[in-house]
Amino acid sequence: MNLLRNILFSIVIVVVSMHGSAQNTNKSDLLLSLLKNENNDSVKIDLLLQMAEYYQAIDIDSALMYYQQALDIVNKELSDNEHSYITQKLEILKKTGNIYFNVSLFGLAEINYKAALELSILNNNKEEQVKMLINIGLVKKYTGEYDIAMQYMMDALKIAESIYFEEGMGLCYSILGVIHLNQKRFSKSAYFLLKAAEIFDKNNNTPRLVEIYNNLGALHAQAGDHEKALQYYVLAKEKNEELGDIKGIALALLNMGISSNSIAQYKNAVYYCEAAIQLSKETGDKKGLSEAYNCLASVNLNRANMVELKGDSLAKIKYLDSSVFWAHKAFKISEDIGSLPIKNKTAINLKQAYYELGDYKTSTHYADVVINTNDSMFVIANVSALLEMTARYETEKKQLQIERMERQQELDKFLITRQRTIILFVIIVLLISVVFMLFFYKLLRDKRLAHEALLEKNEEINQQKEEILAQRDELEEHRDKLIKHREEIDSSIRYAKQIQNALLPSGQIINENFSESFIVYKPKDIVSGDFYWVREINNKIIVAVVDCTGHGVPGALMSMLGISFLTEIVVKEKETNAANILNKLRVSVIDAFKQDKKPGTQKEGMDMSIMVINKSNYECEMAGANLSLFLLRKNVADSVDTITSDNIEEIKGDKMPVSVHLKMKDFLNNKVQLSKGDIIYMFTDGFYHQFGGMKGKSYMYKPFKSFVAKVASHEFKKQGKSFENELKHWMTWKGHTYEQIDDITVIGLRL
Repeated sequence: MNLLRNILFSIVIVVVSMHGSAQNTNKSDLLLSLLKNENNDSVKIDLLLQMAEYYQAIDIDSALMYYQQALDIVNKELSDNEHSYITQKLEILKKTGNIYFNVSLFGLAEINYKAALELSILNNNKEEQVKMLINIGLVKKYTGEYDIAMQYMMDALKIAESIYFEEGMGLCYSILGVIHLNQKRFSKSAYFLLKAAEIFDKNNNTPRLVEIYNNLGALHAQAGDHEKALQYYVLAKEKNEELGDIKGIALALLNMGISSNSIAQYKNAVYYCEAAIQLSKETGDKKGLSEAYNCLASVNLNRANMVELKGDSLAKIKYLDSSVFWAHKAFKISEDIGSLPIKNKTAINLKQAYYELGDYKTSTHYADVVINTNDSMFVIANVSALLEMTARYETEKKQLQIERMERQQELDKFLITRQRTIILFVIIVLLISVVFMLFFYKLLRDKRLAHEALLEKNEEINQQKEEILAQRDELEEHRDKLIKHREEIDSSIRYAKQIQNALLPSGQIINENFSESFIVYKPKDIVSGDFYWVREINNKIIVAVVDCTGHGVPGALMSMLGISFLTEIVVKEKETNAANILNKLRVSVIDAFKQDKKPGTQKEGMDMSIMVINKSNYECEMAGANLSLFLLRKNVADSVDTITSDNIEEIKGDKMPVSVHLKMKDFLNNKVQLSKGDIIYMFTDGFYHQFGGMKGKSYMYKPFKSFVAKVASHEFKKQGKSFENELKHWMTWKGHTYEQIDDITVIGLRL
């Protein structure tokens, strides 16, 4: 009877499938009807899987529901027959994991992949073990856990090599190469990618081989070897031609154009870009078309700069006009397809071209487009993928603002020069007038009418002089009032500084709890938006370094509020959990400023790092909001000849402020076991955001960490002075002194 039922079920599925996509609704209704009337578990599982696969492309929630129902039946059968349903359960878990992976629910994807991995081990299915290890590794790659991802890939590779599973080996090599490429480890990336290319070439897996060639091209382009990158893009083009993949050929030609542009082979770059444009038009690939247009804009912009060196201004203008022409075509398509990255790159070219053409107003417009698209891409991008992007985005945004300020300064200089010219002209005219007046006065002095006219003129001049003197006295009185008012304001601010300094921790509490310490505290203005805070409670010492929104008086007011909230939370509420302190402080800030996520509302808040040390056993809790802290262990420092940044442990804070945020979650509580002699460095972002040096750019985070490693071996009492000297040296470059742009705080503490 069951055999007959299964045969009839198979016939129904075949008949339904023959109706095609036009009968999809009838198919789901028929499957659902069969499912309601079916009692055989094996057939019900097949029906549920059919339903899940049907809904997988149109309704993920329904697909997951049917997979779960099938899994429930399989689990029931497994209790009676341990091995008969293992393969079926493995497939369900794998497909469920794929759904979660495709919608970026990586945690749920990992749970299903790991469950499938356990079943593949139980079933001794080596190929499935390789596939599941690769899937878990990909999850870790996309969540930024590169070291763990590489370990899973190496485990998969070891099994694949043991059974000579070449497809799995190639995938492992390829993904390892991409992971190393993401971390800028070019030599290791090249090693794994070439190993993958060898396997895919041997097995005639041309699509995979094209991916490898494109990745190798990107690798060498990032490493600055554009000629080598061009060779791999040519190989990718040839393989795409074998496949007949027109879009792939167009992409390879575009990459060849970009690489040729980078090595100043402008004629080749134009040829490749024009060929890419033709193919993109044939396939209707608007994104590829806009990229190719923008590449031509970059080529002509570079040509204009080459011509400028030869002094050919007409040719330069010709190339700049051509650059504007192609960039506008790319810009229009980017707006049509809603591609912010392409719109951003095109706006950069338009900004530069119009600037060099002398059209500063249009250049400024596109500079605003660059800033706005950067802001939009920052909001849209996945927060977990922004760790590396944030520093570049902030630097570029500040650089654009500086350029706008420089252009404004140039405009101001022009206006001042024009004003001086007008004043000089007026003075000359006045001098000439006086000369003529004196000349005519000498001629007419003996005539009565002229004498009377002169007396009248003198009386008028005297009257004007009295009016001018009266106006001068009035202006001087107004000036004196302004000076007095400013002195009163300065006096008030200096008094506020005394109050703020009085609220900072005393040296006594720091010296009582740490063997050595230093503090670099440099407000941008008289008062500061940075502050540091130390309290001892319940045999625990709590240290926080805080960067409030703004600086000067507004920042100081925020700091007073922050000190008050911290005192309330720790001293009165007895809260000593580092993450909970941040969570409660965020609630206090949001309540105080009545913040919500609506546009235009107040977003004031704080970035901070905080640690809580148990004085009895040196157990430490650390948490951060947009700020990290560094830890140098004594045993590490004693075991190496030279301390490097690799020896410095970085306890990273969460990427959100102590205020309202688009995505708010509880702050992470990091627990670390410390030992006597360990050193903790806490800091705000003022030091590594400070402009200076040869190019007038910010100090940057990575060099700051390297400098911490450099001074860590110095006598502790001299380390604070070393930070101050480095900052002074950075801000003073060959006679030019850069203005301090933010409050700066760096604290070093030795247990």
